[in-house]
Amino acid sequence: VVGAGLTGVELAGELAHYMPRLKVVVCSSCSTVLPGMPARAQKYAENWLTANGVEVKFASRPTKKDLVSLGLPSDALMLDCTGVRIHCEFAKGLGCLDLTGQVRVDSSMRVLSAEGPYEHIFAAGDCVSFSSQTGPLPKEIGPAEACAEVAVANLLRAVSPDQEPVRELQATSRLVLCSLGPQDGVVMMNGYTVLRGWAAAKMKAWMEGTRMAQLRGEESSLVAKLWSALPQLQRLA
Repeated sequence: VVGAGLTGVELAGELAHYMPRLKVVVCSSCSTVLPGMPARAQKYAENWLTANGVEVKFASRPTKKDLVSLGLPSDALMLDCTGVRIHCEFAKGLGCLDLTGQVRVDSSMRVLSAEGPYEHIFAAGDCVSFSSQTGPLPKEIGPAEACAEVAVANLLRAVSPDQEPVRELQATSRLVLCSLGPQDGVVMMNGYTVLRGWAAAKMKAWMEGTRMAQLRGEESSLVAKLWSALPQLQRLA
């Protein structure tokens, strides 16, 4: 597994749990797993991986030709979890790309050019470049969903101006959940490790399950209220 961010660590955890006889090696180009996350979470995840038979190699980003030097057969399966480059060249004509090729947006998710925002062009997700008082928007599912909700609301308003006032992206706490197999995990918020172990895994499973039910329109009224309250609770944290 090349890459030891959230995707690489969670994938290695699933492989170690469901295929314990499989030799799994995680390679991180950094000096730790979960770079950018709280130190306690990094250490907890690293200890869990090694305790479950996963070999972790730091300062390493191997290619296929390096497999033998890692003690693996030359035909071993290599899973790249280092992320992908954002390709937004199609929007270059709008004059909205930043130096990294991402689409610049304002708090209403309107695409920004040097002259200002486009009134009827919106963007959301990992392709956008938006910085708030708390820093750049993380490339994670929570912020991506929040961007999408704002963009859709304002897109509907653009075609029906009398529908509702312009909605803006609200700053919330950064909640990150990392599973380590189905029975373990770590929960982080605002740079702190707030939950570890079985409870963290159950919290993530519950949030994923109820969120999917909500998107399918199957959630109970209690679950709906909890999800609607989550952004407000995060702001208070």
